[in-house]
Order: sequence, then C-alpha cells, then structure tokens
Amino acid sequence: MPGQLIAHVGFVLDLRNMRIFVPEKKIMKILDSQVMQTHGHVSGRIVAQLLGEIGSFRVACPEVVTLTRGLMRTLRQLPMHKGANDHVACSTGVVDRGLWLRISR
Repeated sequence: MPGQLIAHVGFVLDLRNMRIFVPEKKIMKILDSQVMQTHGHVSGRIVAQLLGEIGSFRVACPEVVTLTRGLMRTLRQLPMHKGANDHVACSTGVVDRGLWLRISR
C-alpha cells in the first residue's frame, strides 16, 4: 500500500510498523564524517554542518540534543570575531559511536 513508508529529511516514518527512525545510511554518514575521524583540529564550518544534519534527526530521536552537547561545546571554542573556517580542537571522544548505531534501530 503506497504511503506506508515516508522518508523525511532526517528520518523515516514507517506506518506499517508504527515506527519512526533514522536510516542507518544517515547514521553511517555521520560516523564517517571528518569530525568523527579527526583527533586534532577541524574547521568550525564542518562542525556546524554536521550539527545541522544531526539536528534533522530530532523528531525521530530527541536524545540527539544530549548526544551533540560535546560538539556544541567544540563549536563554541571559536571566538565570535573569527570566521567559521578557523579550526577548533576536536576528538573522537566527542560522540560515542555505539550510541549513534543504536539510534538507527
């Protein structure tokens, strides 16, 4: 029956099984991002883009607000007078991979 699986910007609404979830493909894109793979410095613009993409998951997974607090703190390291292309210190410890993988299920 058409319309039982509706893909939205950050999540999928499955009316057949009465579920709302983030597709595993989107979670893997987040985990493979430069922010998650870097142990040093990352462009503030890249961190902001990642946070925007993760924000689209909020309907399906309200806990992303908690999961992204570390990334928000990282982005706040940029002084207001500097550009978004300046780099901020970032580590893979910012987000737990296991938590993100559980979101997609």
